[in-house]
Order: sequence, then structure tokens, then C-alpha cells
Amino acid sequence: MKRKLLATLALTLGVSVLSSCASVITFPEPATDPNVSLWEEPQTEAPSDPAALLGIWYSDRLSNVFRFGEGGVLTVWGLTPGYEYEYSNTATGSYTYDGTTLTMTLGDEHVTKTCRVKDGTATLDGSVTMTLRTDAPAEHPSFPYPDFEALAASLPLLSADALTGLTVSAAGKRLQATVQMKQTYWQGKDLEKRAEGTAALGDIVNIDFTGKLNGVAFEGGTAAGVDVTVAPDTGYIAGFCEGIAGHAVGETFDITVTFPEDYGSD
Repeated sequence: MKRKLLATLALTLGVSVLSSCASVITFPEPATDPNVSLWEEPQTEAPSDPAALLGIWYSDRLSNVFRFGEGGVLTVWGLTPGYEYEYSNTATGSYTYDGTTLTMTLGDEHVTKTCRVKDGTATLDGSVTMTLRTDAPAEHPSFPYPDFEALAASLPLLSADALTGLTVSAAGKRLQATVQMKQTYWQGKDLEKRAEGTAALGDIVNIDFTGKLNGVAFEGGTAAGVDVTVAPDTGYIAGFCEGIAGHAVGETFDITVTFPEDYGSD
């Protein structure tokens, strides 16, 4: 009797599950018109008008401002970091736009993005938006460095008679004034790092050097990544720092100096 009862319960449960499933699964009625699809086709957005891209476009997320002009002429302004819509450089290239795909060319660089234009807003790759404006960005002002040599030359110096008995010449005084003005000017400012150019008196340069005596490197005479001022009286052997003047960035060269008689005695 116990085995029959279990079998009956199992059979009843199975019928209940099937009945439940049958109540929720439905199928669409066959279409009476054979030309009508049972499933709705996805809608595709029509291409934008290519002429709608003409103009100047700004974006809060991009570091550039773009002007798409007639005849496929592209102008790109590179904005200055930290300044709102002030540019520090410009570039000119070309572009093509068919209402869906935008291709920009600057020199050897080609950039292709999807682009939709609607109501003064251009959307690139579905996420980055640009806004159409009529004004071009302003040029970031450039402030040239002072002419230190001219300033030093204009300083009033003591007469030759007043220099009697001193070991520093008038020319040396002017050099000291130039160095001092450069140091004062750059104090509190970030030094400009230059990848090219020639060192001049009063400049601060970063060097690696190896000191040799009679062709043999001596102890304590080698250093790397040292900032030195190209000027006399900087604590190095006389003639060493001044000898850097006139040499180019990245150049390897020799400076010949005369060691004092008491060098290394301390």
C-alpha cells in the first residue's frame, strides 16, 4: 500500500507541473497577411546631414576645438591645460563626413569615428558630445623670458678706479649680475626643461661628469644628474662650470682644468 501511495503522489505532481507550464507559454497567431512579419524589425537612425557639421565645435571632455570648413578643410586648436578655451598650437588637415562616419586626417594620422549631428550637438562614437559655437578659441598669451644680458649691461657699475685692488673685473661683475638676476627670476618658478639648445653663462644645467687626473678617474670625481650653474665661483674647480657654456644638450665633451696645489688636502 505504501509504494502505491508514493507513485500516485509523484504522478499527480508531474501532471500539476505540466498543467502550470501550459498555462503561461503562448504562441502568436499566424499572420493572415504573408507579407507581414511576426517580429518587429529594429529601427535604424537616418544619416545626419553632412552640412550640419560645418562650423566650430567645443567639448568639455576633449583638449581640442575643431572647425570643419567648406571643402573638407579641418582646423584643430590644441588647448592650453588649465586655461578655459585658450589654445597654444594649431594644426590644419582634412576631413570627410557622410552623415554617419567622420574621418579626420592630420599629417600621417587618421582618426575615424561614428558621428551623429542633431540640433547643434555632435555625438562621437555614441558617447563624446561636442557643441556648435560661432567663436574661435583665444590664443594663449606668450611671455618671453627677460633679456638678462641686456639688463645686466644696463646696470650702473663702479668706475675702474673704484675697482682698484679687487680681483673681479668689470666684465666679471656684469657676469655676476647676470647670474644673480637669472637665479632671482627663476626662484619659485618651475625650470623649463629643454631637450635641445646650447648652454649659456648663467644657465642651470643637469649633467653627468667623470673627473680624471692624468687620465685616471679619481675618487669623488664622478657624479650623475647634478644641477650646476654655468658660472664661475660655484664651488667647483675654476674653469669647470664656465667650460660648459657653448655646448649643446646631449653632447659629450671634455673640459680641461688645472687642479690647485692643495686640492684634496682637506
